[in-house]
Amino acid sequence: MRQIKIRGWSEAHNEWVFGNLVQGNYTDGSKFCHIEIADANEHRVYQVAPKLVGQIIGLKDKHLVEIYKGDIISDSTGRLMLVDYNNELASFCLKSKGWAFLHYFGEAVDASKTEVIGNVYQNPELLK
Repeated sequence: MRQIKIRGWSEAHNEWVFGNLVQGNYTDGSKFCHIEIADANEHRVYQVAPKLVGQIIGLKDKHLVEIYKGDIISDSTGRLMLVDYNNELASFCLKSKGWAFLHYFGEAVDASKTEVIGNVYQNPELLK
């Protein structure tokens, strides 16, 4: 079975945290979004913004870096692509300038020949 990994940006710690996603509502109706990390020694909870949460897609780039939703990748020609999730197709997909429709790994590029160069949250200027 494939392990589902989630990352979220912790503004309080100014870093990505990786663990289990917990979302819900407080008793006053306000919403929360946390990443929980639990191991044998401790349990930590990090508040993260829902827009800054991404799931691993199950593939790695040419440097064996795990690829997450929201990552910006580059292929061997220098084309930049955004890794996103399409709810209608229930699949991770790629978006790039000049493409009329979504593409998928294996169809458009081989993930092992790409490189993660940033993400849409910290490096949005890469997509302009």
